[in-house]
Amino acid sequence: MAVVKEKKAEKQFEQMEPKVGKSISNKENYIAIIKKAEELDPLNTSLALSEFNRKTKNLKLTADLATVLLEHQKNPNTLRGYSETILRLNKENAEDFIKTHEEVLSVLKKEHGIENFGRHPWKVLKQMYEDIDKKPEKPLALLIFANFDNNGVFYRSAKVVEELSKHYEVKITEVKTDKEMEEQIKKISGKYGKADFVMITGHGQSDRIKLSDIESRDPVAGFFDIGDINVINAIASATNKNAKVFLNSCSTAEGGTQSIASAIHKTAGVEVHAPPEPARIDSIKFELNKEGIVVNVNYLKEEGEPVKEIIYKKTSNTL
Repeated sequence: MAVVKEKKAEKQFEQMEPKVGKSISNKENYIAIIKKAEELDPLNTSLALSEFNRKTKNLKLTADLATVLLEHQKNPNTLRGYSETILRLNKENAEDFIKTHEEVLSVLKKEHGIENFGRHPWKVLKQMYEDIDKKPEKPLALLIFANFDNNGVFYRSAKVVEELSKHYEVKITEVKTDKEMEEQIKKISGKYGKADFVMITGHGQSDRIKLSDIESRDPVAGFFDIGDINVINAIASATNKNAKVFLNSCSTAEGGTQSIASAIHKTAGVEVHAPPEPARIDSIKFELNKEGIVVNVNYLKEEGEPVKEIIYKKTSNTL
């Protein structure tokens, strides 16, 4: 197996080297780095490095990114984050990522609890870091992600986040408990003002969204559920009067008035969009009217079939 991997890396080098000249002086060093990185995480790392190499035709930069991967080989979750990030990089932001990632990710973890950074576009994370002490110049979008994700589906949210960032000042947070969720909502609102758009992403069911596998004396600490009045009140205080809340979470409108979508709507007094069955937000579209930005989203099942959302408006519940 080791011989096969070395041959694969050597072939990759030989295919790319004529196109980029002598960008890497030490062929053996490049092959060793690529081979080791692929051993760490064969599917994601190999795909990420190969795709980046294909896009940029830059072996030196690819090897530099592989070296970053090697620095985090002891943490599989962090390693995947780097692999997913590399898949979305280009030459310009890759150079920036290599130079600044440690400082940026350290600050965002401390301030916003972001650990699964590979879910989010690097451009958005870097902008959050640069604007950490600035008041927003655009409408605010508050994106709350559960730390827990057992199947990696939240890595697919990057394109939605990137699209949102064209219209909103995006602030992302990741939370593990209902208490953390309440604290982060209050912290972000207190620092940056009220939000016009809120998206809550997590694995859900009719009455709750799972935030983590945390072990606690409180069996529901790792969930945001219909009983978390303090969290819902925090959402109410952190949103403008025409704000919309989108639940990027399966089945959170199932059960009608007994659903968590309905609970947020009734207690916080905001418009809430949610799917009545297993589905996720796949795409997003924007319209402008005299009141500002109007947002609509498309929910899809895992197999790609569309799901009609339930919208709890401020005055009535409608399909």
